[in-house]
Amino acid sequence: MARKIKFSYENIDEAELSMRLDKRGLYYANVVMWTILFTLPVLILLDYLFLKSEWNQLFLARIVFGLASYVVFIWGSKKNWHYISTLKVFLGIHILLHSLICGLVPFNELLPFFLILSIVILLVNTTIFWKPFNSLVLSLFSFAIIALLFTLKTRLDKYEVLISHGGGVYFLVTVVSCLIAYNRYEIVNRSTQKNILIDNAYNRLLDQHEMINDQKFVIDESNRRLQNLSDYKQNTVDILLYDFRSYANSFKSHIDELKATSDNLSADQKEVIFQIENDNEKLNYISEKLAVSTDKEETAVDFHLERLDINKHVEKIAVEVADSAQLKHIGMQLHLLNTAIYVNLDSLFLDQVLFKLFTNILKFSAPNSIMTIHTHNLANKAVIEIINIGELIGKEKLNKLFNNLSDTRSMIDNISHNTAPELGFASAKKVAETMGGSVNYNCDEANKNYFRIEFNSTH
Repeated sequence: MARKIKFSYENIDEAELSMRLDKRGLYYANVVMWTILFTLPVLILLDYLFLKSEWNQLFLARIVFGLASYVVFIWGSKKNWHYISTLKVFLGIHILLHSLICGLVPFNELLPFFLILSIVILLVNTTIFWKPFNSLVLSLFSFAIIALLFTLKTRLDKYEVLISHGGGVYFLVTVVSCLIAYNRYEIVNRSTQKNILIDNAYNRLLDQHEMINDQKFVIDESNRRLQNLSDYKQNTVDILLYDFRSYANSFKSHIDELKATSDNLSADQKEVIFQIENDNEKLNYISEKLAVSTDKEETAVDFHLERLDINKHVEKIAVEVADSAQLKHIGMQLHLLNTAIYVNLDSLFLDQVLFKLFTNILKFSAPNSIMTIHTHNLANKAVIEIINIGELIGKEKLNKLFNNLSDTRSMIDNISHNTAPELGFASAKKVAETMGGSVNYNCDEANKNYFRIEFNSTH
């Protein structure tokens, strides 16, 4: 029986959700405010076409209110107001102006100005992202001003004129646009939550990919060590077994001599006993050597140094993580030196360092950013630079990520056992330093998220 699997929205981090919603809301708020400011010349032209007799007053009013709203926009940006606060004041100024115009122009000129106000309200509610309650308050504010101004008029059929000359259309458009604002708020909110869940799922997939790669590395390294250990043990056991047989034969001959003697111990018998004791010590020695050879575990890392072109390894690992970058909409750019950069390193460990570093940079980079990879040969140093151009990770966070690894374990243990997602940078740094290299990083507006690996180069 098929089951429909739903996203678990209950486990979403509220702080991250609020931050993402604020970013989207700020973007849409800027779109609305700049659109209204740039339509000011069009509105002035429409005033001239529909009400030439009062155009001078309308022109002055639109300029004054436009400048006032622009000052609010600039002031709110400098004082770091929340975008909702800035938007409320900004839109309040413009809705006030449009409502005053609709309430003050002659009855026979009402329709075009109500249509203009309807278009403005529709533009705001179909573009902006905020709680629907704000759209409702803005609409009621406009209704109250228009109703108050029409109440002050002396004409008996003023309300019938209001409805028939555009007021009814404006009311319907406002109600519909408020419903659109509500639907838009729910859709954007839910899509943002879904994006967070997708990003979290992607990060878990990236962690699993890294863990699989770690296990592959450990398996390859273990196979290599086991092969060396097997050869060593085989040679040792062959030698020791040969010695053991010789000593065993000698021991047997002395026992036979002891059995052939009488019960009285002579000097020769004492000598035989002494020889037996020596042989026994040798047998103990052989037993200890065999035990050490059998139980021996190599804890030190045995690097198999090769002359490698570092460009090829950087390109190979970049291709392996390219799919992960594409899933997160991160653009990758390779800028490799056109000449070979040779180093004496272990290819297995070098690939592991590059994979861990590239994977974790992708993991902590913001979506829709750019990751550039450069290789250089500077002062007998093979240099690999990775620059992530996007939202800054933060120097304090990078310090924590690169320096939270325990020094008590061996390098292989750190790679195989540190599977937590925040330990990738630290283990990559430790492996690189163990191989005689260095890993540096920086994070600021000038350098962006900057990472640098150095190894000694050869000719």
